[in-house]
Amino acid sequence: MITLNGNKPVWIRDNEHGFVLGKISDIATDNVTVQINETKKTLVVPYDSVFQAEEYDKDVDDNCALMYLNEGTLLNNVRRRYKKDLIYTYVANILIAINPYKELHGFYNLETMKRYNGKSLGVMPPHVFAIGDKAYRDMRTTKQSQSIIISGESGAGKTESAKYVLQYLTESYGAHSGQIEDRINKSNPLLEAFGNAKTTRNNNSSRFGKFIEVHFNEKYRVVGGYISHYLLEKSRICVQSRDERNYHIFYRLCAGAPENIRSALRLASPDYFHYLNRGCTQYFCGTQTEKNLSKNRLSQDFASKGPLRDPQLDDVKDFLECDQSMDHMGLRSQDKINIYSTVATVLHLGNINFEDDPESTKGGCKVISTHEQSLTITSEMLGLNVRELCDGLITRMIMTKTTSNTKDNIISVPLKAHEAQNARDALAKTIYVRLFDYIVSVVNKSIPFSSSISYIGILDIAGFEYFPINSFEQFCINYCNEKLQQFFNERILKEEQLLYEKEGLGLKKIHYIDNQDCIDLIEARIIGCFDLLDEESKLPTPRFEHFTSEVHNRNKGHPRLDLPRKSKLRTSRDIRDDEGFLIQHFAGSVVYSTAQFIEKNNDALHASLLVLVQECKNSFIKNLFPKASEQEPATGKLNFISVGSKFRSQLTDLMNKLRSTGISFIRCIKPNLKMVPNLFEGGQILSQLQCSGMVSVLDLMQQGFPSRTQFAELYAMYKSYLPAELARLEPRLFCKCLFKALNLRDADFKFGLTKVFFRPGKFAEFDEIMKSDPQNLAVLISKVKKWLIWTRWKTAQWCALSVIKLKNKILYRRKCYMDIQRHTRMHLVYKRYAPRIRGLVKAKALHEQVASMENIAQQMKVNKEKVYQEIHQLKQKIDQLINDITNTHMTASQIDHAYNELVSSIDREFRRLKQTLAEQEMKEEAERLKKIQNELENEKNKKFNEDRQFEHEKEEFRQRSVLAQRQREEEQLKGKLTTEEARRQKERQAQDFAEEARLSEMNERERRDYDLARRLASEMGSEADLPRLARARRTATNQKYDLNKHTYAQLRDLINTSCDIELLDACRDEFHRRLKVYHAWKLKNRQSKNQSAASDQNDLVDEERAPKDILNNLVSTALTDGAMKTSGQGVAAAATSSKGGSDKKGEQRYFRVPFVRPNEQNRNPNDEHNKKGWWYAHFDDKWVVRQMEIHPDRKATLFVAGVDDTNMCELSLDETGLTTKKGAEILENDFEQEWIKHGGQEHLKSNKNRIILAYRVSLIETEHKEYDPFAVLNVDREASITEIKRAYRDLSKKHHPDRGGDPEMFKEIAKAYKTLTDEEAKENWKKYGNPDGPGVTHFGIALPKWLVDHQNSVFVLLVYAGIFMIVLPVIICLWWQKSARYSGDQILIDTIQLYWFFLSRTSSIIVKRAIMILSASKEFDRTRNPLIVDRLSDNVELPKLFRELPDIQEKTKERPFQMPYCLKARTLLHAHIQRLTTLSPDLENDKRYVVKKSPYLINEMINIEAQLVAMGHTGQLKNPPRLDTLENTMKLSPMIVQALLNTKSPLLQLPHITESHLRFFETKKRTIKSIRQFTDMNGDERRSMLRSITDEQYDDIMNVISIYPYITMSVSCGVFDDEDEHIITTGAVVTLTIHLKRENMSTVLNKELGLNQSSKINAMDDEANEERVDDKENREKTGEASKVAAASNTSKGWNNKSDKKKKTKKKGQATTSKATNNTSANKQSTPTNVNKKQEKADEKDSSDDDSSKHSDDSPSTLRQRHHEQSKDETNNSDNENNNDEDNPPTTPKKSRTNADNDEDTFLERFQQQQRKREKLETKEKISHRVFCPFYPEIKQECWWLYVADRKHFSLISAPVYLCTLKDKEEVEVKFSAPKIAGHYVYSVILRSDSYFDVDVMENLAFDVQAAKEMDNNHPQWNFSEDEEAANAKAEDEEFATESESDEE
Repeated sequence: MITLNGNKPVWIRDNEHGFVLGKISDIATDNVTVQINETKKTLVVPYDSVFQAEEYDKDVDDNCALMYLNEGTLLNNVRRRYKKDLIYTYVANILIAINPYKELHGFYNLETMKRYNGKSLGVMPPHVFAIGDKAYRDMRTTKQSQSIIISGESGAGKTESAKYVLQYLTESYGAHSGQIEDRINKSNPLLEAFGNAKTTRNNNSSRFGKFIEVHFNEKYRVVGGYISHYLLEKSRICVQSRDERNYHIFYRLCAGAPENIRSALRLASPDYFHYLNRGCTQYFCGTQTEKNLSKNRLSQDFASKGPLRDPQLDDVKDFLECDQSMDHMGLRSQDKINIYSTVATVLHLGNINFEDDPESTKGGCKVISTHEQSLTITSEMLGLNVRELCDGLITRMIMTKTTSNTKDNIISVPLKAHEAQNARDALAKTIYVRLFDYIVSVVNKSIPFSSSISYIGILDIAGFEYFPINSFEQFCINYCNEKLQQFFNERILKEEQLLYEKEGLGLKKIHYIDNQDCIDLIEARIIGCFDLLDEESKLPTPRFEHFTSEVHNRNKGHPRLDLPRKSKLRTSRDIRDDEGFLIQHFAGSVVYSTAQFIEKNNDALHASLLVLVQECKNSFIKNLFPKASEQEPATGKLNFISVGSKFRSQLTDLMNKLRSTGISFIRCIKPNLKMVPNLFEGGQILSQLQCSGMVSVLDLMQQGFPSRTQFAELYAMYKSYLPAELARLEPRLFCKCLFKALNLRDADFKFGLTKVFFRPGKFAEFDEIMKSDPQNLAVLISKVKKWLIWTRWKTAQWCALSVIKLKNKILYRRKCYMDIQRHTRMHLVYKRYAPRIRGLVKAKALHEQVASMENIAQQMKVNKEKVYQEIHQLKQKIDQLINDITNTHMTASQIDHAYNELVSSIDREFRRLKQTLAEQEMKEEAERLKKIQNELENEKNKKFNEDRQFEHEKEEFRQRSVLAQRQREEEQLKGKLTTEEARRQKERQAQDFAEEARLSEMNERERRDYDLARRLASEMGSEADLPRLARARRTATNQKYDLNKHTYAQLRDLINTSCDIELLDACRDEFHRRLKVYHAWKLKNRQSKNQSAASDQNDLVDEERAPKDILNNLVSTALTDGAMKTSGQGVAAAATSSKGGSDKKGEQRYFRVPFVRPNEQNRNPNDEHNKKGWWYAHFDDKWVVRQMEIHPDRKATLFVAGVDDTNMCELSLDETGLTTKKGAEILENDFEQEWIKHGGQEHLKSNKNRIILAYRVSLIETEHKEYDPFAVLNVDREASITEIKRAYRDLSKKHHPDRGGDPEMFKEIAKAYKTLTDEEAKENWKKYGNPDGPGVTHFGIALPKWLVDHQNSVFVLLVYAGIFMIVLPVIICLWWQKSARYSGDQILIDTIQLYWFFLSRTSSIIVKRAIMILSASKEFDRTRNPLIVDRLSDNVELPKLFRELPDIQEKTKERPFQMPYCLKARTLLHAHIQRLTTLSPDLENDKRYVVKKSPYLINEMINIEAQLVAMGHTGQLKNPPRLDTLENTMKLSPMIVQALLNTKSPLLQLPHITESHLRFFETKKRTIKSIRQFTDMNGDERRSMLRSITDEQYDDIMNVISIYPYITMSVSCGVFDDEDEHIITTGAVVTLTIHLKRENMSTVLNKELGLNQSSKINAMDDEANEERVDDKENREKTGEASKVAAASNTSKGWNNKSDKKKKTKKKGQATTSKATNNTSANKQSTPTNVNKKQEKADEKDSSDDDSSKHSDDSPSTLRQRHHEQSKDETNNSDNENNNDEDNPPTTPKKSRTNADNDEDTFLERFQQQQRKREKLETKEKISHRVFCPFYPEIKQECWWLYVADRKHFSLISAPVYLCTLKDKEEVEVKFSAPKIAGHYVYSVILRSDSYFDVDVMENLAFDVQAAKEMDNNHPQWNFSEDEEAANAKAEDEEFATESESDEE
């Protein structure tokens, strides 16, 4: 059973509960398999969705006190505390507050406030009061104003939290019973009444934002306040959804107003008012209030459904509280009446409705007669004339002159009914907004301040909002939240990390999602949404569709902007592209409907109503609308100030305020959507925590230090507690002494440059220790003194040692300088005299050779005098050479030349002498050698042990030398790495990191979007409509083996049992890759451990698998991976070259490094001399197979691969960096001694069946290498053969199986005896370490013993029979059956059926439709074609292409066009045609495959269309395809080959011609639309037209044009096998003979290029064919044909010039000459030679298909090849002529008779016809290569030839597909003549499948005559009786049987 993660629980992400507990059961590279504890369900989830869980289920006040800091533990801690009514929790200094939806008694009273006064954060339980007190204390300490940002969703409790903070500050630090403090608190009911409303998510939702400033004087007491408000939701005044209400004041006025006010204001129930009755009309009230309400105040919904319940709301009581709040604000009774009257005015104004006026000639409207009472009431309340108010609502005044006030200059424009309603609503909104501004100003006037020096601001603003339909209000609110989230990131994450970096804490950076791009999208100048909205509002007729389109067009490609149809909600996907847009906010994607953006952004009231209200008689209303001063500009479209502009300016001021103050954060959380108590919905709470940035804060707090203070401040704080000798210390030294004396853990604090930083909660503990009793303080002071003395003594010691080291270093450097000088001088002298000295040494050495010649001469018996004379001459020459070198300045070359001549003469003489002497001494030498051989044989056995010992020592010395050499080479190689290589590696690492961050951010956004959509869908009840959550992953590399689906256990079993080396390597790589990801996940979670929390755990187990410097070396060694690997392999080869069989297995290396586990270091902190442990590792190739930890105080820990993989080091050898550590590598013997010493062999035997197979083999090899036959026979190594035989006889008798002995021991004895007596076995033992030779060490399949035992042979035979005769055939049959569906023929059949279905449904198909049908081919379906690859990255990359490409039609619902494979293929085809170059490598590969398949499939479509046309002619099909359908399908082929739309200019097929150049082709003087027109131009004119390009580019264009096809066609028709073939009758079969001649376009350019150039161009194809043949032969020799072909397919454009060198042609290689050259020679050549030449030509032609050498040649490359071809052409033609001369033709002899000559002539004709037939049958489809730089492979020219009736748009003959048109071609086409006589004109069309603008069409006019009737009375049909009898007899004979013939 596999145990992963120590079987510890983990948190798994869950949609409903947030996180659920489970355990890890398997690991993979990208995901992990877990089992849920509760349901026992198994899930596969990504690593970032699994987190470590606490081993002990507990709750803490601060999440930073948990052992693991992650999302799962955060949510679990919050959940446990919420169930205990502990709604507040800290995350460092940030407070999380969960709305309880109930009253918590005693939680906010005065006693609780007093307990938090002056207490540091963390001392008391978490509370909102603690944050308020912290802000107050920070204000006093830092002398800086503070701000408290309260954020959260609607209904999370932001307003209540703000009230409690406000209450705490005023009660704790204000004057008790003070008027100012009381007014600040009492202002909340007043503001809530006018600014809060009921929504679907919150009963008391603030529909405006406010920033409350509480100001303090120099004594830090409350002296006043100020309230700023933002963005009141005006649209709610006029309309609400069915379940929402208007602002509270309307309902409270109707429900709680006294009768006198109610009657005076003419109020009724909410059902009476238009602005209230469309929403919820129920009141909030308790049971008692419900009883006291009169029925005339109740609405129908209230009467039927009852009241709304909320513990905090009661409309009647709240009205009284609001009225009292006005009294506290200092408002008089008349002021209150004015306010209530204004509110009532808004209600009555909403009841005025309009209808069209039939009497109006200008299409105006009038007030409905039944609503005139409301008009009267409104006019009375506003103090206006009824008629004036009516006119102001139904008309609009336009002044022609702004300076004139006369009525003559005012034009009255009547309004339509809906326009009048808009004017009414605008007036109501304006009145209410002005009233709200007035109330806020009243509150500010009631709490003035004059002596303020600082303030504490409380920001309460609407949270992130998202609804099914989101409008302008949500857009502004979410923009504000984006700014606040950015501020949170800057203050908490960015600035915190900058501070850590500035102070030098060395903490890693935390990645978080930066939303600056989203903010820029909204507020950027010119292209931002706000600016575009203002620009649209200034247009004469603004339209929201135009505004939406501008947003999309101006920000095309913005990562945060998308179309509504990309939303995950069905309701949002129904919004059209020009009706809204989608923005990816930090909290998720929101779709905004722009229908009312322009209206809501325009805050201006039209002039007639504004003037009317300003001149009303109601003084209160009149004061709400003050008149503008003369200096202010007049209102109008061009100078109005929009709502968005106002809000942006207000928000900018707010952000400036926040940045200038200290910040505290309160994150409010909404526990459930039902707004009920004691319900904790984990999924949506987790989403809120993520959106509020708490997850990023957790990552920061894992290593962060939220509490910090200056050294000087800490010193000043505790200076009074210290004696004088310590008080005078420097502050930093004082803090250091203090912390060491207190024995604080290093993990709890960290020293910066200017500050000391504390872990969460540790500063409070430190403060308590310092302020403890004096006795404890005295002990601390003594510890400080002791530590200070100890530190100074250590410093003095270190200084002394440093001085000594410096002295030694100076002496060492002086010695080095002297050595450098000595070697330099030596080098200079050596350079001057070395050649002469070497010459003298070599010359004097020649005397020794001469002396040896004298010795040989003495032994000679003949010619001794002559030999001595020659030797004397040689001596003289040697002396002369020595004299010349000594006395003259000879150069090195002169010395070498003289020396070489002398040596050659001496060698010749010496060889002659030796040859003479050899014959004399041959017999003596043979005897001497025989004697030596006998002596060596005698000494051989004697010195065997000495030799083995010496070899062992030598081998060990060699291995150590190799290790040292390897170390030096690796160090040298590492030193050779340049700065550029290091920089490139860093760039690659940065790119990888950026890619990982991008994928992580993309997945995080996707998950947030999904969570947001899921929450909204659950509210709407449409959760089933959500798409599946997709994750972006890195593109996987192509591997031979797909191991992704294998489990961890299966991989380990494969490694343990596999004998396939490639599979084994792939499994080990995948296995260790998974281990790396798994350990990285554990490392991340382990790093998140709070050391302080973990210190109390006695069972803390550290999971270090290797020394820390090895694990941390992973990044640093990446620079030298590739280079060190090469060096390591080279040195390894040298190290193992002498071992038998070492070249067939992985390299074995052993390492040892010191290692002390961290938990052991902390076990005894006072022990300064911890004993050192050792870490051993045995690497097999690049992975560790054995690992050992040896510690002095406990038993050694042993690990073996296959058993303890999760506890072993998962890094490869290169990644560990062990090869670069000096002294780390050890010998095998050193490792094995320690391994055996600590029980390694026993450990291996106990796990023998579980260890990996490769290491099992090494154990077998070790056993063979250590085999000792002397020990088996128990004899000495000096024993003789007789002693060996005697020992063998004795042991055999003892252990023989027949005598009851051990069979295994008997085999070992026999083997040992054979080793010592058999010469071959003895040599094998000495050489290979075993008597069986090298083969035994090469391991095959290790079969168990029971399997090969003879007792089980019958069972084994049955098993084999069952496997190979039953199981295997069944498996093969099943495989065969399943694989049939993936065969190419079956896929093509399915594709043809699909084509037949779509093409037979309609007669006319356009090009776009044809592309859709082509993309639906089954060849592109992953389920049918296994070559197709589906990737998760397609879900991200393809939608981006949808926006870039037109006509994709991704929204189509027609099958199969909406299927993913069809959509992908269609997108790739459009991307290819549009020539997009921004595709990823994966999509580029997919595009190549689709494009290569397309021409073949298009031809199939054309064939099907031709068949359907034929069926239409026979009447089987009613609507056969028209001619335009066929031709549109044909256009697809050149579109794909040339990557060009059929609507574009054909000139774009040429190189260097772009869209910008086309304007030169079409001017007033000329119009060039085709390549032929361009060719016919004068050369100078043509070059002048293209003067913007270079000469080389122009030459490229002309070279490409020169190879373009130029086709001439002639047509002749007739009716064969008829009396007169020139007369066509009705229904006759007409045969067209079409002669095609294909030439290059160079024929048109001959005048300009000349004859030579033309010949070069015409030779292009032949030369290319030759080069292809050469290339193919070379690739066949080198075995790299597939690689070259693959490389050629990767070329994208024509200008990717081939970097391959042109290969020289073989000498004598002949080329096929053209038909026009050497005609005389051809006539004289024999048929044999002709056949040989034809075979050569056929071979060259056939090589075109296989060639891929020049698939990406540029025109310039082609031009160079033409130049070379011209020379080779001449040479080859000469060679051909020479061959013809060497083989003269043979003429037949004339001695035969005429009959023989006739017979020979007939035979020759027959042979010619036979050869012609064979040639036609074997003719290959080779024509000319197409210039198609965008096509992924070589394309040959092919053509469609068909006959059509263009007048009636019908096809006459089926298209003929020509692939052999190289020079000339003759084609016969047959069709049936019309059945009606008359004159007809048909068209013969030749259409290219590769080019545009090269098609040829010839008109064929002919007359059809009526067919003649048969004449039955013609004389030729009259037969005589004799003729009839003869005919009858002939017929009988013709059909007679053999038997009848025999009888006759």
